[in-house]
Amino acid sequence: MLSIETEARVAKILLALAEGERSIEVSRQVLSDNYDFDPYQIFRSLDSYCKNNIDTCDIINFLRTKGIYTNELEVSLLILSYDEDSNGTLSYSEFLNLVQSENSPKKKNAFSKTEKLSFNIEYSLSKLLEKEIELSRNILPLLQDLKCRYDFNIHDIYHLLKNINSITPESLKCFLDRNYVSYLDNDINNIMKRLDINKDGRIDLCEFKVKKKKKKKVLMKKKLKKKLKNLKINYNKN
Repeated sequence: MLSIETEARVAKILLALAEGERSIEVSRQVLSDNYDFDPYQIFRSLDSYCKNNIDTCDIINFLRTKGIYTNELEVSLLILSYDEDSNGTLSYSEFLNLVQSENSPKKKNAFSKTEKLSFNIEYSLSKLLEKEIELSRNILPLLQDLKCRYDFNIHDIYHLLKNINSITPESLKCFLDRNYVSYLDNDINNIMKRLDINKDGRIDLCEFKVKKKKKKKVLMKKKLKKKLKNLKINYNKN
């Protein structure tokens, strides 16, 4: 049983997701409205080592060239919102959900004759990714605050939000209404867009838990790198 204070923190995270998605969709629309918008060309441009996927390093390196600095944890949270198979990278079909506005005509098989992105595309893409990073930065402290609650339990939160077998738009509305939270008409849809990774209209437990698991993996990876670096320094000294 979750306390009222913990439920309020969950509601705050959901509203932050809705607000962030609202702003991100505007940036998607700007990118998609470019006359030379070619999602496959963008995908190939970011996939600098021709791996047929986009990983955290690809996004970090692109943003760095635009003077936007981020870290692996923030970019990992970005990728998680679109990573349907939970392998830590984005395939082309997953990447489409990141860059293509829901209000724009779908361009799944566009192939540009040139590899270089135009200035407008690069600029619009950098602004879109910057919005995603901003959302990660806003969500991380809220998640940490929630995790520090004495009654925090991911399964309890999921069961609180779900309808019968999964979280649905209707169950999200019921949760927010029960906590007397005011929200805009499109906020429920925006929350679903952020958490419904496989886009089947509902959020199952695996989708709901994935961010927590991946965050732990990133932190463990960072600690391992730090230990290896220290070992290397000590070895060189000796």
